[in-house]
Amino acid sequence: MMPRRLQVHPPPPSTLNNTVMAIPISTTEADRFQTVVGSTGERYYAAGFDTTNGDRRMALARLGPTGSLDTSFGQGGITTVNVAVGGKTLEFARGVVVQSGGKVVIAGPVEHDPTATGDAARDTDIAVVRFDATGKLDPTFGVNGVVRLDLSTGVVSGTAFRGDTSWGLTLLPEDGLLVVGGTLGDGAGRTDIDYAVVKLTS
Repeated sequence: MMPRRLQVHPPPPSTLNNTVMAIPISTTEADRFQTVVGSTGERYYAAGFDTTNGDRRMALARLGPTGSLDTSFGQGGITTVNVAVGGKTLEFARGVVVQSGGKVVIAGPVEHDPTATGDAARDTDIAVVRFDATGKLDPTFGVNGVVRLDLSTGVVSGTAFRGDTSWGLTLLPEDGLLVVGGTLGDGAGRTDIDYAVVKLTS
């Protein structure tokens, strides 16, 4: 029996152009998007952080169908919030969802106490922040638009630090929210991280 010859077809030509859009949030310090979600009207929300004088803050951008910033949102398409004012590099958004009516929620870790020193300065909480459809903080959510979740007091374990953090954010029916992350294990002497799942109402 003769072996079959494998026919290899070249891939179709790419429909993508070779242009990558760069969106500088800060023109002098580190900034990064960590997550993105699509919404109605071919809008996209990208969340992450920017940095000012070494202090990170959560950042959220809205992009239109062509990938350009939607300048009707925030300031020039970008809005920011500094939950832990005076902190350093522990604040950033890792999750983003869009609720009904165009409200946008982001979540991520923030410093528990930006004025703390030593190992205490590395203790983290989880911040959940909601913006209205224009990019302004929504005062009807949490305290002035922000919910802080302090699930545990972080501890040092060797060269590592274990504190509260979030890894994902999911939209539930009736605009409920599910925050998925980690927290210090419950019990004396624990230095490991357990799963943390927190449900919030709209």
